[in-house]
Amino acid sequence: MGKSRAKIFQIIFVLVTTGAALVWPQPSPLCRLGVISTPYLTSQTIEELGPKRNFLVRTGPAGLAEAFRLAKEEKLSSLIILGDLTWTGSEADFEKLKGLLEKAPVPVILVPGPRDLSGGQERFLKAFARYAASVRFSRQVNGVRLIFNGLPVEKVEEQTAFLDWLDKESTLAESPEAVLLFGQLGSFLRQPAGHQLELLQRFRLRCQENRVAAALTPGHSHTCELVSNLPVWSAPTAGWPGEGNALGIVTVFPERIELSLCRSQQPWQTLTVPNPVKTARFDPGKDPYLLPPYSQDLAEKPELTFVLSGDPQFDDLTVERHKSRFSAVVTMNRALVEELNRLKPELVFVAGDLTNKHTPAEWQLFQETYRQLKMPVYLVAGNHDRLPPKDFWGTGKLKDLEETEKQTWSFLESTIKSCSGPLTLFQYFTRDFPSAGKPYYTVEKAGCVFICLDSSAMDEENGGLGSQQLAWLEKELERTKNARHVFVISHYPVHEPFGNTGLPAYQAEREKVRVLLKQYQVAGFLCGHRHFSASALVDATFHLVADDLCWGESTSYWIVHVFPDRIVYAWKPFQSPRHGVNTLYERIIVPEPRRKD
Repeated sequence: MGKSRAKIFQIIFVLVTTGAALVWPQPSPLCRLGVISTPYLTSQTIEELGPKRNFLVRTGPAGLAEAFRLAKEEKLSSLIILGDLTWTGSEADFEKLKGLLEKAPVPVILVPGPRDLSGGQERFLKAFARYAASVRFSRQVNGVRLIFNGLPVEKVEEQTAFLDWLDKESTLAESPEAVLLFGQLGSFLRQPAGHQLELLQRFRLRCQENRVAAALTPGHSHTCELVSNLPVWSAPTAGWPGEGNALGIVTVFPERIELSLCRSQQPWQTLTVPNPVKTARFDPGKDPYLLPPYSQDLAEKPELTFVLSGDPQFDDLTVERHKSRFSAVVTMNRALVEELNRLKPELVFVAGDLTNKHTPAEWQLFQETYRQLKMPVYLVAGNHDRLPPKDFWGTGKLKDLEETEKQTWSFLESTIKSCSGPLTLFQYFTRDFPSAGKPYYTVEKAGCVFICLDSSAMDEENGGLGSQQLAWLEKELERTKNARHVFVISHYPVHEPFGNTGLPAYQAEREKVRVLLKQYQVAGFLCGHRHFSASALVDATFHLVADDLCWGESTSYWIVHVFPDRIVYAWKPFQSPRHGVNTLYERIIVPEPRRKD
């Protein structure tokens, strides 16, 4: 992203999160740091790593190279790399890492992980004396105190040693302008039992007394949580697939800390937390929504707030190979409904794949769950919501679905008594929702237009969107060309880098959609299908992918606040209630392409 455009996003972001009037110029930050984690540098070959890990040959070097490029572009004061730095901690791995560090354009601070210390602390420090003062140390940068821990803190004796060291460090530190904690925190971030509970309380007390603004930890998947009142932000991984070569950028102001995911040529995704040296911490218990950033955004009075969630994909757990993967599907969907009823957005959109095997039992689970929402919910169909041809299942790899197919067709013949096409069950079971079972339709509210597409056949022969629907889409865009905000909602993405956009035969259809998005200045193209969260700004249209609610106990959804001149897309991590995790959210702020300057 160009410097001037990045500045515009920053100014808008300050207005949204602080409610302050625009003051020019904005106060300079105390410091700006880069942070990444787990590059997993390895000297092993593709053959030695094997098929499940051979990606490490390219991901770590590519992630570091992109981090170096962005750190130079953003003129950061230093780059912090959290371990595991290497894959095996061997001498050859160390040499590989040292060779790459020579190319760093800014000073580098290394914080080891367990793999890096497999040969002992002294060996690591001897190899990287230039980049690491110790495996546990602190440093002052422009009045900002940075605390680094590279040692494990899982066992009682490890936690005690860390806390004793932290007590000693606290007595030596001068009054800082801000305090940040980096590195291994282990079970301090989970709810332990017995003696460890006492240590956890001691850790939290020390963070409160030292006015630690946030803890930044390594990991494979990104999240932002509130542990007690301490924000915990996972630094993007440089070596594991999925983060898209993001660099974490920490911007420290006297009253706030901005923790941003920075990707090339894209608006930043930012968690903003109070700097407790100057400002009161977040206190969810005193917030009506238990989500302080949400209350901040609502205080700015958006024209509309809505939610995009992806792939509920209810499974009835009757097929053995699905039981483990879909074991939490009901829990996660019910928990989301409960959370949305607490947040009270004005609309909810579900981006398809409402069921997994398309059985009546799965449709009934969907109905029972999503009828509990206290606001209108609009649905689009996904590829899993289509009825396959009779006798399609029960052959080859799908042999275990033969009984499922029989039950579904029996329901069609005995209850619905006819089959009007592949979306018969979708239309039947969603007929009582506001979208009334329609395959594609338009919703209008508060100056916002939502054009909902049926992209469920993008992977079928003789499928695609079809000429009739494409003509309807163009007609709707023309009809609403004077609306303040327009969004298009689909199951399948049309932005090719997201992957799995449908059969190559429908490439011309997708290109037609992209041309229309640009021509009519569509604010956002919102979709699901990919079972991960992603975003990209393309020709002023923001493409957004919502994660699923069916695989595992950790996912996310999007909260969208619509303002006259900008759209705030808030990425909201979400975990199973049994984990007791209180998550925050990160904002991406995008100018409204139809705004009147």
